[in-house]
Amino acid sequence: MGIACLDCLAVGPGVDLDRHAERVLWRGAMWLELSPRQYAGLRYLAEHRGHPVRAQDLGEAVWGAEAGHPARRAQTLVRRLRARLEEDPRQPRVILTVVGEGYLIPS
Repeated sequence: MGIACLDCLAVGPGVDLDRHAERVLWRGAMWLELSPRQYAGLRYLAEHRGHPVRAQDLGEAVWGAEAGHPARRAQTLVRRLRARLEEDPRQPRVILTVVGEGYLIPS
């Protein structure tokens, strides 16, 4: 029996973002608590679902324009999100990399 999510945004296969509680429902069976920055990054990517997001833009959305090295911070963020959300982080299905464009959550 699965867990219900009342205000969820579908992110990818088996991953739903609970906008009210700021957590992730994984495979309909388990809540994942993310750090505030991880949640913000995943939400930003989900809100741009179907469109590549540049690492620079993702980093600035999560840390602000004044933070140093936003693209590098975004790379680390995506690596950590993949480790939490993907069955195999080396072959991602939720957060893809589009070479030369950025990160993409497919629609």
